[in-house]
Amino acid sequence: MPITSGMTVVFQVAAGPRLGFGHLVRCRSLARALGVTPRVWVRGSAATRAAAGTLGCEVLPGSLSLAAVAPSVLVVDDPSPAAAAAAVRRARACGVPVCTIHDAGRRRVAADLVIDGSV
Repeated sequence: MPITSGMTVVFQVAAGPRLGFGHLVRCRSLARALGVTPRVWVRGSAATRAAAGTLGCEVLPGSLSLAAVAPSVLVVDDPSPAAAAAAVRRARACGVPVCTIHDAGRRRVAADLVIDGSV
């Protein structure tokens, strides 16, 4: 049984034709490694959210509040410092721990756990 059994992990990602789907795929892979459902909020178009669904993710409606989902942790994988910082603020206001994922040491946002895969 995975150590995350019983945990609810929500991923907030940016994806789309101009940005690509790497952040979404990375979060889906992380969810699989953790043994949790890949529940995502996608910063992108309706077509992008539909694509996330076809990739096997449970796409949460943007209107759903973090408090309503009550995750054990929020994982933010978004290259926009403003969008990532806003997600961290929302999570902290609800008392939800936050993990942020960054690339190449750029655009870091303070969180409870900061991951930079390029280090």
